[in-house]
Formats: sequence, structure tokens, C-alpha cells
Amino acid sequence: MSRPIIGIIGNSYLINNDYPVHAAGKMNSDAIARVCGAMPLIVPTDPKVVTVPELMEACDGFLFTGGRPNVHPEEYGEVETAAHGDFDRCRDAVALPLIRA
Repeated sequence: MSRPIIGIIGNSYLINNDYPVHAAGKMNSDAIARVCGAMPLIVPTDPKVVTVPELMEACDGFLFTGGRPNVHPEEYGEVETAAHGDFDRCRDAVALPLIRA
């Protein structure tokens, strides 16, 4: 019998200013594996490589983590200001529709 699969919404990072990656915190995958007894799966947050229907079919649940990027203010009807911090529109394009689904 296989374990449930829990997708962890990844964050985009640039390692050594040269190597772009999708990553998730080790504590998140550890919690899913140890506490939930499920298999963690890091979800790339790029709508060019994943779709919400595919993710819904492949995963039994999702962990939406906090992270460096904030949701872009346009997503909730506001104008962007410097006070809003960093954004990742690709992450928004995957995570927000997935939350709604």
C-alpha cells in the first residue's frame, strides 16, 4: 500500500547566482513524512511545467507554505508598492488557482 502524496508548494531560488531551483523547506517535508506518514513532493511553481488539474490528480493534498515571495497585490485588488516586498507571479499562478480548486 502506498502512502498519500502531499504536494509542497515550492519557492524559486537562485543558487550561487547561477542555478535556478524550485525548493521547499526541509522541515516541511519532514513534517509531512513523519507526522502525517505521507510522501512529500515538491511542486515546481511554474505554470509552464505543471497544471492544476494534473496536480489535483497526482496529489492527495497540499501544503501551502509561507515564503520569501508575497502574493502580488493585484491578486487582491491593490496597487503594488515597495512595502509589499518581493513577488513571484509564477508561484501565484500555480498556488492561487490550486487553493481555489
